[in-house]
Amino acid sequence: MVSHQLEHGDDFAVEPCTRSAAPDWYFAAGTTVEGSQHYLALFNPTATTPSSTSTSHRHRGQQPDGLQAMVVPRRSRITVAVQDSVPRQERIAARVHARVGRVVVERTQIFDGTAPASGPTRQGIAVSLGARSPAEAWRVPSGTTENGGSASLALANFATTDASVEVHVVLVGDQSLAPQTVAVPSGGVTAIDVTTRDAARYGIRGHRHRPRRRRPSRADRAEMTASWASTSTTGVASALGTTVTARRWVIPQPAVDADAFLTVSERERHPVTAAILPASFVDRRSGCDQ
Repeated sequence: MVSHQLEHGDDFAVEPCTRSAAPDWYFAAGTTVEGSQHYLALFNPTATTPSSTSTSHRHRGQQPDGLQAMVVPRRSRITVAVQDSVPRQERIAARVHARVGRVVVERTQIFDGTAPASGPTRQGIAVSLGARSPAEAWRVPSGTTENGGSASLALANFATTDASVEVHVVLVGDQSLAPQTVAVPSGGVTAIDVTTRDAARYGIRGHRHRPRRRRPSRADRAEMTASWASTSTTGVASALGTTVTARRWVIPQPAVDADAFLTVSERERHPVTAAILPASFVDRRSGCDQ
């Protein structure tokens, strides 16, 4: 397992690396509001084939001319400033398609602390690797409204038909919320203000979101974004939903001067026991405990 770290001033962001390239990548939680910068990094890891890529952005069905037919040379990367082509948009979902070859795509979102016309004031940097394919169900294990945090769940629909998504919220302890049904239009993105819905009813410490379609189609992407603007904590973060569960997870510890927290989410209806082990206790050949 490998991760990399980006720094911007006093802020930093950590994101796991991917093991393979793909022709398509999907993002749900972008923005280009005042005070923000939205970048897509396109990397071509192959040694023989230049990749020709195009991007489509889902807010009003825009496909800017400046983001079409971009060539990524072999074993190199290019960075695309989305805010230059799609300025001042509160919500942006993006799909990057490689017409030739395969690429790896990552999004970097930077906020400078400027107060936008609407929404929270944010400062910091967040990095997110895209999803390689759409799916009907996503699980987001992380999320918190502690220390004045504000959290939003973005749902993107890249299909040609409208979708109805059912969002389940799991709270720490025995608390629970009724499922919420959210409409996501064709070629659009819908954001749910999780902070308002959850914190108004409970003084929660954490939550897990599990969006599921009632009318399934292969065009879903779910992503959580959070920000903190209090005097004790300032920053932003993003978390990609996952489509799989597993018994073992490998998490690299970033070399930063900050507290680290691990969120464990369990989807079954019976309790389980989880152990946190250092890397020296894991057999690298099998992935099992020594």
